[in-house]
Amino acid sequence: AALTTCMILYPGTFCNSNSQTRKSQTWVYVTIIAQTWSNPPMPPQPTSNAVLLERIENVIEKVDELAGDIRCNNGEFVKFAREYAGAHTQVVNSTDQAHKRIDELKLRMDALELSMKKLTDSIHPLIYTNKILTWLAGVLGVSIVALIWSIITHTLELTVP
Repeated sequence: AALTTCMILYPGTFCNSNSQTRKSQTWVYVTIIAQTWSNPPMPPQPTSNAVLLERIENVIEKVDELAGDIRCNNGEFVKFAREYAGAHTQVVNSTDQAHKRIDELKLRMDALELSMKKLTDSIHPLIYTNKILTWLAGVLGVSIVALIWSIITHTLELTVP
């Protein structure tokens, strides 16, 4: 059996770890055992202490790197949580004020619609009164113009007793 290290990019794309560098948290290292059926498995080879020590140092280095990433992410998360809480409070207050204003505007609109209906109802009798007064003013105006015309043309003579 041969050990092959690959990187798996979620959701299932496989990439060789030799051609890709670790730049994203979505990469996962996987060790795959590939067996060649034509060759029998080889017995395990003894590993020297120097190789084991190097592997352990690599693991410790990666654990330290992960611990640093976690500390960095923790600080960023706390900062984000504080900013979010402050912004969320402002948004909630702003929406509460906006809803109060909307309710006030709805009440004003209802009052205006009611007064508009009252005004519309009171205008109808005034329309008829206006028509009658306009007709009477027209008749009076024509009478005055006819009077003046008859005085100018001497059809009518004014005498004082």
